[in-house]
Amino acid sequence: MLALAIQINYRQIELHADTDDQSVGVQLNSGELYYVKWLGFLTQRQAQSMPNARPVKLKISRYCQDYGQWPTWIDMAPGQFVQGCLVERGVYAVTIDSARIVTGHRSDRSALQPQSTQARRQVP
Repeated sequence: MLALAIQINYRQIELHADTDDQSVGVQLNSGELYYVKWLGFLTQRQAQSMPNARPVKLKISRYCQDYGQWPTWIDMAPGQFVQGCLVERGVYAVTIDSARIVTGHRSDRSALQPQSTQARRQVP
């Protein structure tokens, strides 16, 4: 069973399919971050068939593909998100076989700026 975790200060809060009364950070295409009610997991096919659903990126600290007695957690790298599906009631994580991991945002240039500036300085 798949599980996600969000980090609030030093505390890891686990999100399961049946987790209630939790919120998760959602990054919209504009780059803005909102906290939205956690609803659970959906398959990619279910997400595509939901009316008025919007694809978003979920700010997750780590995930576990097989949550059992001895779960193995995988930390998310900087700039990695889990694919989400935003609906009127809240947000779902989108799965294929596991959590669907997506990388940073095209308008997030803060991570790219130092590299591009440095690259320009090196060109004669």
